Amino acid sequence: PGGGGGTTTTPILAPAGPPATTTVAPRKLASVGKVALRKGKLLVPVACAKTARTACAGAVTAKLGRKTIAKGNYKGLKPGATKRLALKLSKAGRKAVAKVKRGKRFKVAVTVTVRDAAGRGATAKRTVSLRR
Repeated sequence: PGGGGGTTTTPILAPAGPPATTTVAPRKLASVGKVALRKGKLLVPVACAKTARTACAGAVTAKLGRKTIAKGNYKGLKPGATKRLALKLSKAGRKAVAKVKRGKRFKVAVTVTVRDAAGRGATAKRTVSLRR
């Protein structure tokens, strides 16, 4: 009976360890700030979390409906720092934005993927409403 008790306590202790922290920590690695549209460029502030062990790098994608209107990459973003990326609108993006009447609002889905040098990755998504 004593040996059976030892086998039940060992499996309980093993899963409760590090795997829980490695799955929770990456989610707070990235954040998307207030997005703006200026002179044919989409300005997207990207923040690297203070909890990141080393500099962050990743990609940003902006979609209007199903069309990707802007894409961009960044690297060397220090932990705790924020960088404002100026993404040039693609040809399809310029056409899609041109179809929106002046002064009207439209929604853009911004996705930021982040990876720090330690290999931890996360995705931050935000839908923003912009005015043409």
